Amino acid sequence: MSLYLIGLPIGEAKDVTFRVKEILEGDHTFLAEDTRTFKSLLNFLKIDISNKKFISYHEHSKEKTLSLVQDMKGGKDYFLVSDAGSPIISDPAYPLVREAIAQNVEIHTMPGVCSPIVALELSGLPPHPFTFHGFLSRENKKIKDLFHHAKDNGGTHIVFESPHRIIETLNNLKETVPHADVCLCRELTKTYESVYRFKASEFGEVILDQMTIKGEMILLFYVKPELNRKGTNDKIFKLAEACLQKNGQKKPLAKLLGEIMGKDSKELYKSLSNN
Repeated sequence: MSLYLIGLPIGEAKDVTFRVKEILEGDHTFLAEDTRTFKSLLNFLKIDISNKKFISYHEHSKEKTLSLVQDMKGGKDYFLVSDAGSPIISDPAYPLVREAIAQNVEIHTMPGVCSPIVALELSGLPPHPFTFHGFLSRENKKIKDLFHHAKDNGGTHIVFESPHRIIETLNNLKETVPHADVCLCRELTKTYESVYRFKASEFGEVILDQMTIKGEMILLFYVKPELNRKGTNDKIFKLAEACLQKNGQKKPLAKLLGEIMGKDSKELYKSLSNN
């Protein structure tokens, strides 16, 4: 009948919502990224597990997707959880959600704490716009490509990174976007939660000495867009060239200003015509 996405605490188990706890107390069939981890949470919350059914469903379980969707079409409800946070942020949920929607299965969500949003709240970086990229690639080139893309387009960017690779990643960020404002969050909502804020250009031994490099980490960085001949800014330069070629006529000027300011070019044209 339906697929339910259940948001779990990301560290502090007491962050579970009343609504989620009610669902967890029911005698349902749960699809869990790690059934042992999920059962440990239920035990901590003093929830009886004797009449519940647990099915392992993780990034290597995609072969189960079609059969699970067929079960739902046949009238069964499934309740999907990841180890922590929102299940759609983790890989396992997405293919199941897409297939369920394709097969006209209803999707419901019981939201809870979401680590990228918690990190964004703590960062002090501009919240609009922000882009969440998930886990960074392990390939240096792809990481630098992402940083170059951010440099060209600006905004706040959020990524998951391993403590084993975070130093190299921060050095890459320093090299690629030295003017970026950086925030590194670790162990969010847990006992040793830490938040570090600095400029990418400042990263080095002094900052490293102040940091603990272990546990779950989220890297955030903010860059102002650069007007150069890369990425989406090509459009701005073409509009500017058209404006110059037409001696600053109002219509191409309005289009250029609209692209830069994010406003309706027709309204800007009217404003220019009234001046």
